[in-house]
Amino acid sequence: MTGPDDGRTGADAPWEGWTGHRRTIGAIWAAVLRQSETGPDDNFFAVGGSSLKIIDLYSRLNRRWPGVLRMGELFDLITISAQAEAITSRVDAGADVRREDLTPPTAYEL
Repeated sequence: MTGPDDGRTGADAPWEGWTGHRRTIGAIWAAVLRQSETGPDDNFFAVGGSSLKIIDLYSRLNRRWPGVLRMGELFDLITISAQAEAITSRVDAGADVRREDLTPPTAYEL
């Protein structure tokens, strides 16, 4: 997967050296943000993300890992590293994580 419409090849995108879920999430962020100059610990909102882009991000993550994350969690998991860690821990647990299995928080801090 290459950076979105920026003329980069997959080989020179910064996330190409990453492995596992970080790499996949980095590519998804690049598509959502329409730029690939993000690091694993960059804040989604500080690098051009918005609440509308969270919807796109969630949609893409949910297509790749159905039911593993809730959209509201992405307001707390605001880095590639945090999202990768959450996905890895849930997927590696070997459990089929479904939305109904996740206890929703009582409130989200905005």
